[in-house]
Amino acid sequence: MLKPNVTVITPVSLDHCDILGNDILSIAGEKEGIIKKNIPLVLAPQVLAVQNQLLKKAEKVGASVINVEIPSKVQITEWGTKFKRKDQLFNIPLIGSHQAINASVGIELIQSFMPEIKKEIIDSGLNKVKWPGRLQRMKKEYPIYYDVAHNLHGLQSILETMSQIFNKKPYGLFVMKKNKEPDLVVKALENKFDQLVISGAPELGLMSGYELSQKLSNFGLKDFVVMIDFKALWIIS
Repeated sequence: MLKPNVTVITPVSLDHCDILGNDILSIAGEKEGIIKKNIPLVLAPQVLAVQNQLLKKAEKVGASVINVEIPSKVQITEWGTKFKRKDQLFNIPLIGSHQAINASVGIELIQSFMPEIKKEIIDSGLNKVKWPGRLQRMKKEYPIYYDVAHNLHGLQSILETMSQIFNKKPYGLFVMKKNKEPDLVVKALENKFDQLVISGAPELGLMSGYELSQKLSNFGLKDFVVMIDFKALWIIS
């Protein structure tokens, strides 16, 4: 087994429940396996119960912990995010407060363990970041975004971000892979769209629009329309 110089845990949320567990503490229990004896841990902001569990494991194995602070003065636009961290200003081309937190984790890691790397170099690296499928703008002329979020936390983050930028409900097209858990996302989808279209394409590894709509409906989601095969959109466009 490799012995790392440092380990990092990003925000823990409900995901891959068939593998990691059905509640957030069980998932945190799997994630804490990365915490190694006498190896420093950089820990992103967590819900309190998860934070306590991870800190307990770190103390048990003698891993020092650097807690990443939530960035302040976050400003979100259609094109990126500005934020302040420890009296330093940063600007990233990724969109959302959650991306400011992700960036802060990386910055903490660099500044704590590679202090010879100057802020100018960090800024240069951040400005070049591209993350396809994470509020990826599909057309420069129109605010059409694509995101692969598939759990409650991810969907809540992108919808909160859209609301902050545009101050109105979006039109949404939602599809889901066959191995994902629709019951975990219903809460994030409820009453968040001006219009929500449920669709799919089994030949691409997705549930069909009918199957996904039935599952979401069974878990309590209402007020959506169904497009059985979203490939029809390609023809329309």
